[in-house]
Amino acid sequence: MDIEGVKSSCCKVLSGVPQGSILGPTLFLMYINDIHKSTKPKLIIYADDVALLYSSKKLNNIISHINDNLNKLKHWFEINKVIVNVKKTSYIIFRSPQHILPLNIPEVKYDNQTLQSCHSTKFLGIHLDSTLSWKNHINHICKRIAVGINYILRVRNFFPKHILHSIYTSFIETHLAYGIESWDSACPTTLKPLLTLQKRAVRIMHCLPPTASVSEVFAISGILTIHQLAYYRIAILMHKIINEAINITDLDISVDRRPVVLRTTSDTSLSVCRVKTNYGKQKIQYMGCKLWNELDASLKGLKSLSLFSKEVKNFTLYSDANLKSIIK
Repeated sequence: MDIEGVKSSCCKVLSGVPQGSILGPTLFLMYINDIHKSTKPKLIIYADDVALLYSSKKLNNIISHINDNLNKLKHWFEINKVIVNVKKTSYIIFRSPQHILPLNIPEVKYDNQTLQSCHSTKFLGIHLDSTLSWKNHINHICKRIAVGINYILRVRNFFPKHILHSIYTSFIETHLAYGIESWDSACPTTLKPLLTLQKRAVRIMHCLPPTASVSEVFAISGILTIHQLAYYRIAILMHKIINEAINITDLDISVDRRPVVLRTTSDTSLSVCRVKTNYGKQKIQYMGCKLWNELDASLKGLKSLSLFSKEVKNFTLYSDANLKSIIK
């Protein structure tokens, strides 16, 4: 360290990564780059957050397999001199609401310490509950939106509508858009408070009475309702996947080989996976492929993401396209 010509003494870093440096995050990723080789189940890693995923129809198999792989991870951590905060480590068992867990669940342990079971956890800003009802996450978003509405209420008499629209985008729509590709599949009753808050924000921006209809105001203002926003975001996600802008390894999407010939352009349809449950309908492989197949061929033929985004938003605004019509 050099401050105004005064240098500190040198210290060798034998393990780990120095904090506070520009290269710190990159060096840390390089440091833990081989962690996935220490275990068989899928690992999701973001910075220093590590999630271990395993699925099975038998709970005892899951617990046994996870304990075995936690021991392997412990061995990797010890070799690489990485310390795990066991107090912040927990596990969650995802299941359907109809599946009741037994009382005598085997313990999940790390370094001979029993990990705490939880019914809800936060990962990368998304609140996940054990039945994937999304109630906790939506309650969290409602609190965030309420703050944004308060901001608009305070300044609506001092700023023009385009400034209020920017405030709405920054403090309300950003919270709605984050992860909506996943949680908009929640039941309508769970999502209703978000739509109610959205309508309230629009009424405040346009100085409308509390009972005024805002159906046309959304389109005039260029604001997508929550269901339209989900439709729009999934359409963009599918565009990125199909045009190979992103690569999601676990997402099995294939082209339907049956040719569909139109007069003006060629259309490529995606194979829609067969589902038997509502959980199956929440998969991107199902609702994403159905959405893409129902888009107009002229939209699907747009290779430019910016142009595609603009055209799909206009289509969504004025055709009242929404995700619920896709997965019904």
